[in-house]
Amino acid sequence: MRSIAMVAVVVGLMLAACGDAGGQAGAHPPSSVEPPDGVDASEPVEPVAGEERTVTGTFGGDAQLEGGCAWIASGDTKWNVQYPQGYTLTFDPLRLTGPDGFVAEDGQTLTVTGRERSDVMTTCQIGPVFEATEVVFGA
Repeated sequence: MRSIAMVAVVVGLMLAACGDAGGQAGAHPPSSVEPPDGVDASEPVEPVAGEERTVTGTFGGDAQLEGGCAWIASGDTKWNVQYPQGYTLTFDPLRLTGPDGFVAEDGQTLTVTGRERSDVMTTCQIGPVFEATEVVFGA
């Protein structure tokens, strides 16, 4: 009987811990941060992106880094590229396959056109994020 009472107490405590501290379920606590004067907090904010540019470099990657990370090395920068829809990365062996079937392998040259995204973070954190809109193999 004592063990049933103990189980009931533990279950009750667990349910209480999951409960809302008051107010509507799922409601966020009030914010103590007010927007600056002249800023309408209800207006959507556009993502921060750099000017369109082209980066040419060496395609590389590491299957062991954060479950697999690939980049384009250009000078001292390793660009963490987000490829357009239809491109596939594989890591054993390292390959980038385009929607047209063209393949880039580790050490080959790639040219990407797009924008740096300073508002985006990834698990790889190997360098700046580059959102590609166009990819040219071997250029």
